[in-house]
Amino acid sequence: MSGGRELPDGQTGLAVEPPSFIPRGGQYRGAVKVAISTPTQGAEIYFTDGAVPSKDTPQYNGPITITATTVLRAVAFRNGIYSRIHEEQFVILPS
Repeated sequence: MSGGRELPDGQTGLAVEPPSFIPRGGQYRGAVKVAISTPTQGAEIYFTDGAVPSKDTPQYNGPITITATTVLRAVAFRNGIYSRIHEEQFVILPS
């Protein structure tokens, strides 16, 4: 599942590009480390493993290790403007 969703309050901003994940969502055998980035200079990235991300959720500071199936969601934030939420499902299969 990938794409973007608006935040519940409808706040979006074209000035802030949504984050992307490397590697992309999909099926993986065992844990996978995921890097999150945005092309928007100076934007902060916040992420969750299912809930709607915001400035109240963890801030991204380096690769995230995913050890169980989850929907990873992330949002970029700069100058009071949120990007669209980007989400992808990571399915972790037994190694």
